[in-house]
Amino acid sequence: MALITGMSPNQATTAGGTKITVTGSGLQGASELFFQDQNLARYPVVNYTVDSDSQITLYTPNTGGTMGSFDLMVMVMVNGKAANTPLVNTVVPDGDNLSTKGTGGGTAVKVQDSSNRIFVSDFDLGY
Repeated sequence: MALITGMSPNQATTAGGTKITVTGSGLQGASELFFQDQNLARYPVVNYTVDSDSQITLYTPNTGGTMGSFDLMVMVMVNGKAANTPLVNTVVPDGDNLSTKGTGGGTAVKVQDSSNRIFVSDFDLGY
């Protein structure tokens, strides 16, 4: 399964074309890459190279003016099935404050790790 542990730089412009180096593991055989915004809209990465099992070099797509945080998703075929970058376990406050009842005031959920997150703005960041 593909695991992203870092991206450099982690900022880009809405116009696209920012060169990003992605590091991680299980990246060999990546068949689809896309950035996904907070509304789950996908922006396909069409210009990328899988350099090794631990590195991909890509150029960010044009986001049509959409700014904010985007998650990079890497699809890799595993045993004939597409596997995405994994979710990680975390605990979020659940508002019931029942720490004495064993919940610790939180609920365990799975979320995307922020290692695959990039911030897109409409100004040139000099990358």
